[in-house]
Parts: sequence; structure tokens; C-alpha cells
Amino acid sequence: MTGGSPPRTIESIQHLRALAALGVVVFHALALLGDRLNVEVPHKELGAAGVDLFFIISGFIMWVTAINRDETPGRFAWKRILRIVPMYWLITSFVLAIVLIRPQLMNSASRDPFHFIASYFFVAWPHPTVDGRFWPPVIPGWTLNYEMFFYAVVTVSLFLPRFRRIQFIGVILAGLPFVGAFLKPTGIAAFYTDPILLEFFYGIILGTQFTLGREQGPRASWAMIAGGVVLLFTVGLFGNDHNRGILWAIPLALVVQGALHAPALAKGAIRAGSKLLGDASYSLYLTQFVVLPPSAMVMSKLVGSLPLAVAVPVFVGGLVLLAVAGGIAAYFLAERPILRAAQAWRGK
Repeated sequence: MTGGSPPRTIESIQHLRALAALGVVVFHALALLGDRLNVEVPHKELGAAGVDLFFIISGFIMWVTAINRDETPGRFAWKRILRIVPMYWLITSFVLAIVLIRPQLMNSASRDPFHFIASYFFVAWPHPTVDGRFWPPVIPGWTLNYEMFFYAVVTVSLFLPRFRRIQFIGVILAGLPFVGAFLKPTGIAAFYTDPILLEFFYGIILGTQFTLGREQGPRASWAMIAGGVVLLFTVGLFGNDHNRGILWAIPLALVVQGALHAPALAKGAIRAGSKLLGDASYSLYLTQFVVLPPSAMVMSKLVGSLPLAVAVPVFVGGLVLLAVAGGIAAYFLAERPILRAAQAWRGK
């Protein structure tokens, strides 16, 4: 794929999006397992690496669809806004309505108006009830604060000649974590100098290799995927919020690189289902925040009398299935109609 060729759907990216979304859902389901049934699963934090996979994919997609193309800054910015903002605002407004009408339904409800205003504008803001966390009212939306910051950097880069863009983006995405490591800032400065920013640049690097059109055989592809998985489940076990940009992201970057060139294994319904989940991954990622807690309350009552060996898989599996169902429903009922309306409006 060259800079002048039209973008095309890369099916493996959709499958990776599905995997990333499922990883985050499983992580939250296991956290609720501890809260409701008092069962702790070791290394459940690895599921949170789905966020890191999302960031790497985002960097890759921005390279192949915008940075390496003649996309205008205004057009790029509007496309990103129309893609991200409506669905997020819809979920945030739903949470706001709950906070105003039935705040007792949310354990970590925020009643700070500035917290909600910052969230609507994708600005990191301290959570009023959770110390040390820059979480918006829709807690998974903390990742969107990084996404929108990345999109802002990409937008500015599009004013530059194509050969200068990756240099500019690299200076920002690598420079800020370097400053953070050197100065060790606190508060909002710590949020925007976190090493997690490097993950977008990993994706951009993978994008540059992809657009060069270099062929990679199936053996090399599967070796990269296997190596990445092994690293994630060995070295990655020592990962945390401070070093995830290295211990989780580098193994996942290997997985992405391998998946971009590996032949498809699944066929038929499994392949179609994975692609659908990839399409609905944004809705799934956001709606899990409102689907999982009440589902966990119901599931804990249903499995409360069962032996733990049965209760645990039923509880976690049930939560994952309910979250997936909710995400797919939101995709068809809200996200996809919103996207179509936005595209029609933009066309006019």
C-alpha cells in the first residue's frame, strides 16, 4: 500500500480489535469476581493489556489512513471527531442522567460538574472519589483522553511535509515520556508524560513497514505471534501501570506485526463473528462500564449456591457474554446509525 493508494480494510486488524476488547472485558469481569465472590485470579491484570493493543492498532491505522497520505488536517480532525465523540457523549450523558436521578446505583459516582465538562472535552481530570486516578465519569474513557491527544498531534503533523511527519510525531510521543521519566511530574503532567504514549508510536513504526509492501512469510509471521504471546505471558507478568508501555506493548507489537501478514485460520461463523466483534469493539469497550456492574449483581445471586468450581466460570462467562451482547446491540442501535448519519452530513 503506497501513500497514494486508497485505504483498505485489513481483516487481521479487526480480529485484533475484537481480541483487545475481549481482553478488557475479561479483566473487568475478573475484578468483579473478586468483589462479588471474593475469588482472586492471579495476573488478571494482563487482560488490561487490551488497552495497549488498542493503542498500537490506533497508531498503525493513523499511519496507513492519514499520516502517510495526503489527508488534510481539517478533514482528518473531523473524521476522528465524528468517529469518537458522538458515542462517547451518548454514554457519558447516560451516566450523567444516572448520577442526577439515582446516584446510589453507581459506587464511584462523580457529582463534580467540572469533572463531567472535562470528560466531554477529553481532558484528563482527577476523579473526585478515586484518589490518584485521572478517570472520567465513564471510567474506560481515560484511554480516549490519550487517543484524542494523539489525534491532535497527528492533526498538527499533517501541516508538515510527509517526510517530516513521523519525525514530529516521534519527538512528541517519545519526548514526553522521556521528560516524565527525568522530571517525575505529578498530577495532570504525569498523565500526559506517561510511557503509554509510546504505544501509538510503536503502531506507526509497524505502519511504515506495512506500507513499504515488504512480504513476510507465514513461518515468520507465526513465529512473531508465538514470540509475542510467550513474552506477554512471561515477562508481561511483571507489567503494571508504570511499565506497561514496554513489558506489555512490545510483545503485543510483535503479535500485531505477525498478524498483519499471517494467513487467516478461522473461517465461516467464527471468522464472521470475530470481524463483527472487531467492528463493535468501540461500543463494547464503552458500554461494558454500564453493563457489567448490574450484570455482576444478578450473576452473583444466580451462582451464589453453586460450588466455586462451577460458579467462577459461569459468573465470568456470563458477564463476558452479557457485555458482548450489550456492545453489539449498542453498535447496531446507536454507533452504526450515528456513523452513517455523520457520514451523510459530512458528505453534504
